[in-house]
Amino acid sequence: MKKELIPIGKIVKCQGNKGHVRLFPFIEDLALNEYAGEISTSDSSGTVLKRKITSIRPNKKFWIIHFEGINSIDEAQPLVGQKVAVNKTFFRKLPAGNYYWFEILGLDVYDEKDTFLGKIDNFFFTGGNDVYVVKKDKRKEFFIPAIKEIVKQVDLKENKMVIRLVNGL
Repeated sequence: MKKELIPIGKIVKCQGNKGHVRLFPFIEDLALNEYAGEISTSDSSGTVLKRKITSIRPNKKFWIIHFEGINSIDEAQPLVGQKVAVNKTFFRKLPAGNYYWFEILGLDVYDEKDTFLGKIDNFFFTGGNDVYVVKKDKRKEFFIPAIKEIVKQVDLKENKMVIRLVNGL
């Protein structure tokens, strides 16, 4: 998907027989009920199509979505397995020092001596804070707790994070 499009979920199955689909969101606090507009889907070949939402509602841990022009289960079936993305403008601006996952993933990580340590490849939540997974090559990875004592600087324009190395990292 294009860089300004942020993946938010995947269509996992059809819902009913009138063209609705079930979206499994990649993030828990996805506020799609406030979203009125276009959403993009991409298939396994990378083809991206803009689609207009005509209805959307939460259903347990899923979202049930109906797209304009999709009016039967036969028309909805090809959407199953496709990723769904929204424009970056969907996300509100965060306070200084707070970042969305899509801003952090892929950042180059350096220590305070400007030694390249790797790229942020993934992250997970431990209950107290996020933890970034940094990979330098396919075999070597380490974890960085996302706390101010460790993460000293994040520069999104330079695609760079500076961390303080401590024993155990």
